Amino acid sequence: MAQEGRGVAGRDADRTRRHHGSPAGRGRDPLIAGAALGFGILIEGLQALTPTRSAEFGDVLAEVVGIAVAIGLARAGLGGWALRVERLLGLAPR
Repeated sequence: MAQEGRGVAGRDADRTRRHHGSPAGRGRDPLIAGAALGFGILIEGLQALTPTRSAEFGDVLAEVVGIAVAIGLARAGLGGWALRVERLLGLAPR
């Protein structure tokens, strides 16, 4: 389902709007948040195995806050902000 003349950036904007701009796209938020948190906890655990790094609960808490902020921004319609900046700078097609 190629869209002529839109390019990758245009398709990505449509995808962002479709998944985060509508209630139907919000059903994946818990899955994405869980995967991001799981990855963060995995990295913290791996850090504990190295002699020069340590795992800290504060880092996991910061990850939870970051995930919540990211989902909040996406639900507020700001999920495509990077594309909008690229368009303003003339780096992405309109």
